[in-house]
Amino acid sequence: MKRFLLIITATLLINTAEALAQFTISNDKPATAAEAGKLDTAPTVSGTNVDNQYFDPTVAHLEKLRLRKERNYFEFNASLKTTLQQFDNWQAGGDNTFSGLATIFMQHKYENKLFSSNLTINARYGINVIDNDPFKNADEFKLSETMGWQMNDSWSYSALINFRTQFANGYKSRSDKTLISSLLSPGYLDVAVGLTYKKDGSPFVVTLSPLSGNMTMVTNPDVWANKNYGVEEGKTILNQIGSSVNINFDKTFGEKKNIRYRATFYTFYDYRTPPTVRWDNTLDYDLTKYLSLQLYGVAYYHKPSSNKMQYQYSATIGLAYKFKNK
Repeated sequence: MKRFLLIITATLLINTAEALAQFTISNDKPATAAEAGKLDTAPTVSGTNVDNQYFDPTVAHLEKLRLRKERNYFEFNASLKTTLQQFDNWQAGGDNTFSGLATIFMQHKYENKLFSSNLTINARYGINVIDNDPFKNADEFKLSETMGWQMNDSWSYSALINFRTQFANGYKSRSDKTLISSLLSPGYLDVAVGLTYKKDGSPFVVTLSPLSGNMTMVTNPDVWANKNYGVEEGKTILNQIGSSVNINFDKTFGEKKNIRYRATFYTFYDYRTPPTVRWDNTLDYDLTKYLSLQLYGVAYYHKPSSNKMQYQYSATIGLAYKFKNK
């Protein structure tokens, strides 16, 4: 009987010790980080090391968004300007007139340590109506893309693409319906490679392109019959090879930063004909959040189109909407 009690007692003690061993918390520290359930290396997010021992997907996502905003700049401006003058039994006389002008400007910039890209889109369309007789007085679409590969703080290798055309048919005058322009008639495409100078804080961006190509397109035969823009008979494209210079200026003025002047000067020379020159100027003055005054002017010389310097300028006021991501 005593032997049986001793066996039972011993069995209980052994089971109790095992149970205590299972619920006892050890004070010993793990020998390695892996034993503590930690990562032995810090994960990488878009080339940036996460500065902690644990990987948090939320932190990684926020870091991606930060880098995306830091490297990308987007701007969108749209405006609509109109004027109306109406006469009814007015003894002094006058013509009933209406004019409207719609403009769009978009810009996207991408920059990192070695590569940069700047895409801009400009569009203008205006119409003038006199006594119910409409006539287009503004029509242009421009796209420009500049890509750069950094050499140093100020200079980069660059490639430049400019494209310009219009949306609708253009006629010689309100009374003369001779077709002289339409979509891609003419259309202009400039492609150039060279060097770009851009210094931090400066409003100037200068691109020098010793190798440049200029293409003039007239795809509508009815336009070519009235105005060929230098394109030979039986062809739709005039190709020219030469060199070019492109200068961009963009600066905001005023205590409230509500005055902005943008200008683009472009010249192309093909060593055989007089150089092509185009100088665009836009001055925006934000009167209120949604009301803006705009002064716009262009000087343009292109010998295949005309032997004379061409000018266009306007002053308009109206509604405006602007958006920037930073």
